[in-house]
Amino acid sequence: MGMRCSLGIYNSRNPEMFPSCLRWLASVLLLLQCAFASDWRIPEAQLADKIAAITGPGVIALNLDNRSSIISADIDSIRHRLVSDLGEHGIRVWDPDQAAAIVAITFSENLQSYVWVAEVRQGANELSTLIFSPDPILDLAVVEGNPRRVLALSATSVTIYDFKDNRWIQAQAFPFTHSKPFPRDLRGRLVLRSDHLFDAFLPGVFCRSANSSPLTMNCSGSDDPWPLQTQDFGVSAFFSPARNFFTGALAPGIGKQKAAPPFYAVAVVPRDKYALWIFAGVDGQ
Repeated sequence: MGMRCSLGIYNSRNPEMFPSCLRWLASVLLLLQCAFASDWRIPEAQLADKIAAITGPGVIALNLDNRSSIISADIDSIRHRLVSDLGEHGIRVWDPDQAAAIVAITFSENLQSYVWVAEVRQGANELSTLIFSPDPILDLAVVEGNPRRVLALSATSVTIYDFKDNRWIQAQAFPFTHSKPFPRDLRGRLVLRSDHLFDAFLPGVFCRSANSSPLTMNCSGSDDPWPLQTQDFGVSAFFSPARNFFTGALAPGIGKQKAAPPFYAVAVVPRDKYALWIFAGVDGQ
C-alpha cells in the first residue's frame, strides 16, 4: 500500500484538531500523519529529523506508547530504527536521569491514517508542563504569583490554570455564548488589568472578570476597539466582527494619526524619544 505523510505542530489530545497549536515553556509537540502502510522507514526518518532539530546533539530518553493497531513487533522495529536514525544526528538514547530531554512518542490513528505524536520535553525535570485544550487557543496571559497562573482564551471560554506539583492544573473555566456566528479564522485578545483580573475580546463579544471572590466573568455584545499593546501605550483598534483583521481605525490614535491601512497585527518598538509602530497589513506590506 502506498504511503502519504505530513508533519506539523500539535497540542490537542484529539488527532482531528489540527488547527490548534501551541508551544509552551520548553515543550514541543510534533505530529506525523501517515496513510496506512507497513513500511515505516520514511515517517521514522522524518520524525527523527524533526526531533533532532529541536533537541540538537546530546542524550535523550525515549518513551513509546502504542495506542494504534500497529503490532508490537513493528513498534519494536520502529524504535530500533528511530534510535539508529537519531544516532546519525549525534543523539544517544539513554536513561532519563542522564538525559537532557525526554521524547515521548504516542502512536494512534483515525479513520484515514496513523497519527504519531512526539512530545519533546527539554530538561528531564520538566514533566507535564503542557497545557492541553480541545479547542484552538486564541491568546494566553501569564499571572505571576503563588501559584503561578495562566489564562487561556478559546472560542468557548476563558480557562485558568494553576501551576502545582510541577504541572498545570485547570482551576476554573468561564464559558461564554455569543448571538452571532464567529468568523471562520477566529481571533481573540486577553488583557490583564490592574483593577480586575482580565478582559477578553472576541469579534462582537467583550468579557470582563468581576473584581470579587469567587471570581466570575460577564460577557456582552460589543463593537468596542481592542487594545493593541500594554496599557502603557493606550492605543486600541477596531476589529472587523465578520473578518479576521483590524479595520485600521485607531482609538484615540498614534499621535495625530487616527487611522492605518487594514492590518492583522501590530508591534511597538520603543525608542529613546518615540515609539516605532510596525503594522502587518492585509495587503502583504
